[in-house]
Amino acid sequence: MSTISDVWFFDTETHLIQEGQQAPPIVCLQAGYGQHFKSIDVEVSTGTSISSKFREMIASGRPIFAFNSAFDLTVMMAHDPSLIGLIFEALDRGQILCLMLAERLIHNAEGTLNATGRIKLAHDTVGPFSLAACVWRRLSIDVSEGKSESSWRLRYKELDGVNLSEWPTDAVAYAQNDVFVTKELYFNLLNSNETPFPDLPDLPARTRAALSLRLMECWGLVTDSVQVSILESSASSLISAASERMINAGLMRSDGTLDLEALRLRVEANLGKSTPKTEKGFIKTDRQTLASCDDEVLKDWSGAGFARKVLNTFVPIVKRGIFGPVHARYQSMVETGRTSCSNPPLQQIPRSVGDLGVRECFVPRPGKAYVAADYDAIEMRTFAQVLLDQIGHSKLAEGFIKNPRFDPHTHLAKSMNKNWRYLSDKQRKNARQRAKLANFGYAGGLGISTFLRYAAGFGLSLTNRDAQSLKSGWFQAYPEVREYFHKISHDLSLNRGSSSVVHARSLRVRGNCTFTQCANTPFQGMTADGALHSLFLSCREMYDDHSSPLWGCRPAIFIHDEIIIECDIGKVHEAGMRLAKVMEIGMQHYVPDIPITVEPVAMSRWSKDACATHDEESGRLSIWTPQTTN
Repeated sequence: MSTISDVWFFDTETHLIQEGQQAPPIVCLQAGYGQHFKSIDVEVSTGTSISSKFREMIASGRPIFAFNSAFDLTVMMAHDPSLIGLIFEALDRGQILCLMLAERLIHNAEGTLNATGRIKLAHDTVGPFSLAACVWRRLSIDVSEGKSESSWRLRYKELDGVNLSEWPTDAVAYAQNDVFVTKELYFNLLNSNETPFPDLPDLPARTRAALSLRLMECWGLVTDSVQVSILESSASSLISAASERMINAGLMRSDGTLDLEALRLRVEANLGKSTPKTEKGFIKTDRQTLASCDDEVLKDWSGAGFARKVLNTFVPIVKRGIFGPVHARYQSMVETGRTSCSNPPLQQIPRSVGDLGVRECFVPRPGKAYVAADYDAIEMRTFAQVLLDQIGHSKLAEGFIKNPRFDPHTHLAKSMNKNWRYLSDKQRKNARQRAKLANFGYAGGLGISTFLRYAAGFGLSLTNRDAQSLKSGWFQAYPEVREYFHKISHDLSLNRGSSSVVHARSLRVRGNCTFTQCANTPFQGMTADGALHSLFLSCREMYDDHSSPLWGCRPAIFIHDEIIIECDIGKVHEAGMRLAKVMEIGMQHYVPDIPITVEPVAMSRWSKDACATHDEESGRLSIWTPQTTN
């Protein structure tokens, strides 16, 4: 077993990141080994020695740490594709680890992940989990001078191809120092324990996930100019028409400012006693409230609010995709264990309304198709696994075990409607929608008032009596949940109102949790663990397994429980079937007792409306295309 001194540390210096070049050309690799090396001892490799040094590090079998490993590894993969297999193998056995993610995991265990803000240093204000911030927080060392605009940090392109002996002293020192402070940071975080990060068993998996998401960022997404134009013009027209109606109704002034008093009076006149109000007692005029009114002017203005969000948030981004790839940014771990995505927020794109379809702007590259695979009712399955893990029995789990295609929403709706067989299709659909909200909302520990707001966010207006009836029916269908909630309440009472969640199998810890966080974190995190493991397994086949149908495909979009890849049009069936299988295998690693089902869909553009289509004669997966594409 390795001792704490048997550790490699490395970093890279590169050309600048640019659109279309997210894994820029490497200029040098810096590496240090052990516990006692100083900054000047860090070895700087350039040219052909970069690959040989990295191979030496992997061949040693010793742990290898980088601060932001995902960036450095994609740079190495782009620099020398023959390293790709070695990198995946080293990640798979947990040899390469990310110190930035270690810091995030530690903060999450302490319950301070979101409470950690940006830090103002002498020469820069830095993000809370940047190297400079972590070094300052843990070591009280300010390295911000090296991050200033005039430093070598942004200038290594100038030294590409220059013999190392001819480099300026400052350029060498900067490259060496980042590795030195990474080592110092590591031993500070290690806190003198005998083995590396004994309380962070999830670190190898999160490091693998970070690389997978970084590969996705590097690939990027392109957009369709025609659909982008339709999106922009439709949003502008909707806003203009709604504004004109508001002016004519006396709710907006000619300069475009709202007459809030008139607007509030109109809302109150429409909704009467059920008019929602703010904490300060003002009548609400938000999009959700306006949409609930039986008033076409107010409904149209609510739609205009959605159009403004589309126009201001998404249109500038999808326009960029016309000229080159859009590179979203993924965070591989937030508090629950899930991921987040920004610029654009691909995981939070609103559903299409009329011609306001943001997803539909994203299209595969020429000769390619999107293949998406989505887990079926996965958070209900992971919730069932959590109940088995913590309570030892579960009616919900029994449903899935008896029938892998079990639909928990229809099951709950049926159990609460004795006359189910006499209901119309529309009534059944409405009953299932209520049951679905109950399954997700109450599983997360919501109370009645919070559940009402939760349901309203999905356009469902319920009374207190409706919500209470749903909750009672939900407990009757899954009585084991009372034990689950009782266990949480007991733990909270022992810990003065907050508790820690330890995830099954990944053993990741989230600290300082409230009741609802204790309720939903275990199954949300388990879903994320399985989905990210599946993403890594599929990426490994895409980049490193020539025998796999996924070979040559590329990861495009990750949305919590869905993976979307780009593949050649001619192999959508083979790639889709393999992706679904890999996702089942990956999730089963974390959800061992509940059957997992995944269905692939091939599509000509990204769309929520896409469904699995198959060739009538062969039964092979075929590409879904919208019936009408403007």
